[in-house]
Amino acid sequence: MSFDARLSTLCDHREVGEDHTVEPSDNKTIYLDMPIGSEEKITIRYNTVPLNRYNESELLDTEDVTSQVTGSNSIFVVSEVPITDGSNKRQVASSIFDAIVRVFVYDEDASAQFTGVETTLVTQHRRLMSQFNVFATQLTSENVTVKVNSVEVEIESIEPLFGKIILKDPPLSTDTVIVTYVYRARISSIDGQSGAIIIRETPTVGQDVLIDYYRLVKDGWTVSTDRITLTTKIIFDRPKQTNRVLVQDEDVSDQFTGTETTFYTKYKPHIPPRAKLLTEPIETMVTDVIIEHNGQRTVAIRFDAETGFLDLGFAPKATDTVTVTYNYRDETAATDTFSIDYQAQPDRCRKCKATDVVNDYSYDKLGQLIIVSEEDKMLQDLLKLTTAIKGTNTAHPWYGTSLISFIGTARLPEYYQMKFKAELIDAGDRMKDLQNQQTQYQTVDDEEFFSFLDDIQVIQSEDDVNFYEVSATVVSQAATAIELTTDIMFNQQNTVRG
Repeated sequence: MSFDARLSTLCDHREVGEDHTVEPSDNKTIYLDMPIGSEEKITIRYNTVPLNRYNESELLDTEDVTSQVTGSNSIFVVSEVPITDGSNKRQVASSIFDAIVRVFVYDEDASAQFTGVETTLVTQHRRLMSQFNVFATQLTSENVTVKVNSVEVEIESIEPLFGKIILKDPPLSTDTVIVTYVYRARISSIDGQSGAIIIRETPTVGQDVLIDYYRLVKDGWTVSTDRITLTTKIIFDRPKQTNRVLVQDEDVSDQFTGTETTFYTKYKPHIPPRAKLLTEPIETMVTDVIIEHNGQRTVAIRFDAETGFLDLGFAPKATDTVTVTYNYRDETAATDTFSIDYQAQPDRCRKCKATDVVNDYSYDKLGQLIIVSEEDKMLQDLLKLTTAIKGTNTAHPWYGTSLISFIGTARLPEYYQMKFKAELIDAGDRMKDLQNQQTQYQTVDDEEFFSFLDDIQVIQSEDDVNFYEVSATVVSQAATAIELTTDIMFNQQNTVRG
């Protein structure tokens, strides 16, 4: 058995697994390394999970519906519909627990509850809630206010479920006691499609009503390409987290007294603008740190990105103003990671260097060289022989085909179809002769030993007369078969591509 390395031929111009974090300027933008060739062939993985371009997520929103309070109304309608249930499965809300209605009560009179010995106050409505966090289970004096004779008093404890507020000191029977609080209204029904919510209580005029509910928001991304600068950026619909921080105009003037030429930035390490996840501080250039002395731009003569050290080369006066703008990576902050696959423009492709062909070896995930054998090797050998130009190999001038000789000729399609078939059959005969010679010093299995070509078809494209599709069945001496499919293109530059 013999082996051969699997060779890549036509380049797909794919940039695979480009790692990114969002720009700190807006927490939404990513700049790609190359201008894209197709907006339809982009794959984005957000924290290893594929992110659809038109993705939607459920967002907990708060809407003020106080304007709908009439004193007799218990039906409130939110503006963003449909209401969802918060499961992030785009299910329309139907349960009475799929929304929260908060009613803000101001200056409720509780004077009648005190005779001079009581310290417990019970609100008219309950369950009490936090005005800041709808999920809070423990309430503090920040959430409830009790005033005795217009003076705020100290609260000992709060029992939200029963609406009990225990004061530190008992008010007198002649005191005026008022309480301000927020309670969770009891929902009777929810219509998720229309956004209508019915509650059991009837808020009075002067009370505020806020509704917390889930709704769908865009959480995908768009592509923007500047045709002048040839830069492409991905813009997310919603902000993401990043550990890259942009510090603008940090004032370091207090580090100079008239003799010092050096200073340190507050944060470190410095990184270049548009740095990636694996970008090292050492890659930062001195021009990436913007220094202004009394409003005039200057450049440091020495700097250390790791420590945030910079040397101006001159000593500013104690009265001078020195500011610095730079990027740094906050190692303690969480960040969202993005892996982006896309197709680059062919003339700017880094893999094939704008040649459309990648003559390189392929490796598997373990780093092992991918090899072909048996029928796959037979097919690869035939394709290599067919696409090679006869005469270019000085040691073996007979190796290859004469397809290049048809460039510039003008014949009927039937002529080229016949010639291409003949070239393919002739290549097969030469390959069989090569394999016979190979058997003298190496074992060639029947599965990789070429026998003949069957069902050869050459079809001219209806869209481009210079394009021919060639297909055939390659049969081995073991009577196994494998399909050969390739194309021949006579382009405007008078070249043959196979």
